[in-house]
Amino acid sequence: MFWKPFKWGFLWSLFILIICFLPGNKLPESNFLSEIHFDKIIHAFIYMLLFILVINGAKKVLKKPFIITVIYCVVYGIIIELIQHFFILDRDGQVNDVYANLVGVLVGIIIAINKKNNNRIEPMNNLSLLLM
Repeated sequence: MFWKPFKWGFLWSLFILIICFLPGNKLPESNFLSEIHFDKIIHAFIYMLLFILVINGAKKVLKKPFIITVIYCVVYGIIIELIQHFFILDRDGQVNDVYANLVGVLVGIIIAINKKNNNRIEPMNNLSLLLM
């Protein structure tokens, strides 16, 4: 019962764990991508998706899914960065990566709130908005 609602969130968490634990010398290097901080965009996208997948499962099982999902995503991101910094060869945990993770969680929160609010609006009200 517990696995089913959380399976996509847990699988995505496992994916994050695997890609973040790759040794740094196994990662591709690109001067252009590092100049535009592309890795921060990837961090934000990965954690936005993590938030969405976990909140979708948490809503089915938990009484306070929002708070627990935020705590899970933020703590998970911090732990991953600490492990990278201290234990993974050629990798550094960075505070800016944690900030990018937080941005991703915030975007996930915005998406979840918008989805929740859109589900509350009656379809006929949406039609009137289109006609205006």
